[in-house]
Amino acid sequence: MPDSSLALRRQSRDSLATKIIFFVFFSTFVTALLVSWISVHSTYAFLRTQLDSSYPMLLERGSQRLGDWVEDGQDRLARLALHPELLRTGASAGDARAAAEIALGLSLEGSSPFSGLVVSDPRDAAVATASSTGLSSHLARDLRSAPEPALRVLAGQLVASMPIRDAGGAQIGTLHGVFATEK
Repeated sequence: MPDSSLALRRQSRDSLATKIIFFVFFSTFVTALLVSWISVHSTYAFLRTQLDSSYPMLLERGSQRLGDWVEDGQDRLARLALHPELLRTGASAGDARAAAEIALGLSLEGSSPFSGLVVSDPRDAAVATASSTGLSSHLARDLRSAPEPALRVLAGQLVASMPIRDAGGAQIGTLHGVFATEK
């Protein structure tokens, strides 16, 4: 004899009310998926358009700021190369090194774009140094005289070089500034 409770359970699944509830649930679920997909796609397209239009402007602005920062550092280095204490280092004065290191140290204070400064003689020997982070010996060894202002990368550091000239215009040394790229 068939089980009457099984027939009642099957009958409730096959009823019109159950079919309507399943249909409403299924159509609501499909509609929610469709609306979500359209929303995500629209948001993605909007953000992609905004990024594509803003990215060149942001790059240009960043490039300009970086260029201004390097130019400011080179200007400061040019002014520092005229400092009387640095000019005395080329005259082989006995106390010139200590005075030059004090002048270099003072120029590193505040908002200096440099983490280190090195004065080298025409034979590329370091005469005076000052650093806020410590210069590597490898970097100091690779510094070369520059007859003209120069900007180069040494040992992973951005370095600006400025010739130090005496009153007659002869080069008596080079001032090197290691940019503080971690600021």
